[in-house]
Amino acid sequence: ALNAMGSLTKALDQLNKIRGRLGAAQNRFVRALNNQNTSIEGLTRAVST
Repeated sequence: ALNAMGSLTKALDQLNKIRGRLGAAQNRFVRALNNQNTSIEGLTRAVST
């Protein structure tokens, strides 16, 4: 039972690390998307004036 508990703890630690990396990647993607939207808005304003 103790060995199984140790294995589960290791697995949960690995999942938490993966979740952290995915969260960081998601944050970078959202920032990039926001930057792109800002650029498109600027270009749209430039074309319409």
